[in-house]
Amino acid sequence: MRKILVPLGTSTLAFIYGYYHSDWLWFLLAFAWTPLLIAAERNHPKYLSIAAGIWVLLGASLSTENSWGLLPALAWTLYIVGKDFWGLQRANLAFIFLMLSADALPFYFELNPWDLGLYMAIPHDHTASYLAWFPKIGALATSASLLLSNLFIARLWLYFEQKRKIAWSWAIPLFLLLITPWIGNALSGLESPEPFENWPFQPMDQFMARMSFFLAFFLLLFALVRKLLPEKNADDRFT
Repeated sequence: MRKILVPLGTSTLAFIYGYYHSDWLWFLLAFAWTPLLIAAERNHPKYLSIAAGIWVLLGASLSTENSWGLLPALAWTLYIVGKDFWGLQRANLAFIFLMLSADALPFYFELNPWDLGLYMAIPHDHTASYLAWFPKIGALATSASLLLSNLFIARLWLYFEQKRKIAWSWAIPLFLLLITPWIGNALSGLESPEPFENWPFQPMDQFMARMSFFLAFFLLLFALVRKLLPEKNADDRFT
């Protein structure tokens, strides 16, 4: 129990300060999920990992204006429940597309987004410098870049723990991911836009939303099939 308190506290603080002080601490969101992703690979009971994620999202919700991370909490719960059935590579994809689906659902179905979710790409005061990335790739792709950063850092940490060396297959994509927005913003000269309550989806957002819904559904169906199949029939080549 005590071993999960450190990642829980670290993630909570990173989310709270990343959202609330997004004008100068927005970069904390690039690794706010990382401690929880690392803790999820430990031998903690699933209920502890789920509870830790919900607690962190509750703390993040309290630092924003009238936002409650209900859909991200559901996405995190589904990720923890299904990760053992997916295997490493599919679990990585599941984390990204479940979280993107949680971001997209309220906007896509014209619900009140701020009552249901927390948006990594739309911080508390809308002044974070990475908002200039919106006009180029859209809100969901911006969220995806932050989620991927969290995932890459977690995998780098876990690999280093096991092998005592750097996994360049994770480090190089992370480096490119971190510098691409800065280069793109500098070359374009576009000013940071001001998002409003119902941020309109750009064509890229619509594409990302539909792709996320499809892949999240497929991965959940995959996990369900693996759960229902007898162990002797759960041949990974076909499932």
